[in-house]
Amino acid sequence: MALLVIHSSQANAKSGIQHSVDGPLIELSEATLQAIDSGVSLTFICDYATIRPWLFMSWPEKTRQHRFVISKHALSDRYLVHQDEKPTPSIFRSSSQSMSYISKTANKLFRNYHSNNPSTQLRIYLNKYELPAPIRISAFTSQQWSFDSGWGLWQSAK
Repeated sequence: MALLVIHSSQANAKSGIQHSVDGPLIELSEATLQAIDSGVSLTFICDYATIRPWLFMSWPEKTRQHRFVISKHALSDRYLVHQDEKPTPSIFRSSSQSMSYISKTANKLFRNYHSNNPSTQLRIYLNKYELPAPIRISAFTSQQWSFDSGWGLWQSAK
């Protein structure tokens, strides 16, 4: 079993994405929970990149991207997570179970990409541009909507 360790967690303390032994954990704020319960879908993007050094600089070059859309089904009172283009969603009883699923899936994908290329990095963030316009304004100005793990240097340990 691989572990994810982040070297720069100071910037991530405010983001709502915590780093644990099992990988990244996404904890939703009260504002985001209310939005989901009101019928707003949230899109989390997982970017996987490799570092390309050039002279004295290095930057992440995007290699893969996965999308997770979480929403609430009003009639069944269940949370649905749509992953990429899969035809059927995963169904959960609570928002914490659905966010745990997103975190674990992102971690599995990271281990897969990392085994092929050790310089792979992972970034998870909330796509604020896909929010409805009235919510988007407050999302860009409020810390409660700030979900971004950043391009920390991740390592895979066994």
